[in-house]
Amino acid sequence: MLNKSQVNSQILEVQRRLDQMLGERNYLKEKSEQLITTQSQVNQELVQLEEVLSLLMLTLSYARQKIIQRVVELATPTLRAVYDNPNFEVIAEQSKKGETLSIEFKVRDRDLVLDPLEEMGGGIVDILSLVLRLTVIEMLHLTGPLMLDEPFKFLSKDNVRLASEFLSQYSRQMNRQIILVTQCDDYIGDAIFDVTWTQEGTKIS
Repeated sequence: MLNKSQVNSQILEVQRRLDQMLGERNYLKEKSEQLITTQSQVNQELVQLEEVLSLLMLTLSYARQKIIQRVVELATPTLRAVYDNPNFEVIAEQSKKGETLSIEFKVRDRDLVLDPLEEMGGGIVDILSLVLRLTVIEMLHLTGPLMLDEPFKFLSKDNVRLASEFLSQYSRQMNRQIILVTQCDDYIGDAIFDVTWTQEGTKIS
């Protein structure tokens, strides 16, 4: 039979364990509330990130469409002038494979849609490539001179002069200096320098 002292001791032990369990319960409750608050904050941040991502995708799509539109607007009259064909029209075809979006520029000639890479030779590709670069430079508001190295190397001699006239017109309209390096004598420009390499060094005339 337990005496009074032993009973009191056991009561105190039970009380101690009860206080300990209550403390642990309060700690777990506090942690649970903190986790719920953190989860709520994380969910809010995820929603905000999704909204930002959606806005960026819309902005990217808008910029892509503007670039495509500008390339078509600039390339179509350029090809018509260089190739003396009023029926040429540059079109853009977009396709998506998985998460990758690709854009192909093609040329319509009346009822025919031609792939420049496979059916029209390198001259058309030269022009489309240059127009794409000019469009990006223009839309990014880049300043300073534009340096080109043989931009029309696949064009025939008959078309090179017309293409160089396009560059001169672009230079005047955009107020941008163009420095062009070429071995072709058919280009036109405001200033032409002939660079010759000899044993004595470089000669510029």
